[in-house]
Amino acid sequence: MIDTIVDLSHEDDVKDWGIVANGGTVAAIHKASQGISFTDPLYSIRRMYSGREGLLWGAYHFATLADGGFQADRFLAAAQPDSQTFLALDIEHNPDGGTVTLSQARSFVLRIHAATGRFPFIYGSDLLADFCENEGDPILAQCPLWIARHSVHPPVVPLGWKNWTLWQYLAGEDAVPADALPGLGFVDRSRFAGDLTALKAVWSK
Repeated sequence: MIDTIVDLSHEDDVKDWGIVANGGTVAAIHKASQGISFTDPLYSIRRMYSGREGLLWGAYHFATLADGGFQADRFLAAAQPDSQTFLALDIEHNPDGGTVTLSQARSFVLRIHAATGRFPFIYGSDLLADFCENEGDPILAQCPLWIARHSVHPPVVPLGWKNWTLWQYLAGEDAVPADALPGLGFVDRSRFAGDLTALKAVWSK
């Protein structure tokens, strides 16, 4: 079990990428974009520095109430993914504006697949469960699941998926001193049920 996969944005403080890598963190998933107009200002520079330290790198897009294809285009322009970049769509309630719809999420996923040949990971919890309430969604279910449940207990998987691939089990704001990671401090952390070789195999699947 690997539990040192972190997700970050410009709001998180990264002190030193060398310390991050030497402190046990194996992978970083960074916010690249939001909606159709926002690009995270620290995404590109942090990608460069983390790559120098050999960390697995990922990009996520925070979805909003906007055309899904346009959001996917914004994400690809911001993330500039290569074949080794983890890709994810963040589906959750938007406290600062409109929340993405199921139709928009589907359009995003299909545009990413058309552009890269890959389905992005889907990150979510309550809203994702609402989308898949009755029998699961046939489009979203083609995406690997990155589920958020901040608990010591394993998450319940929404209909449409057989299991989670990543589990965000800890939010940075809920962390205690023992949870601090070298070079990062208190950040969101996720688990993968396997070793590093297995993680690399699914990272850019």
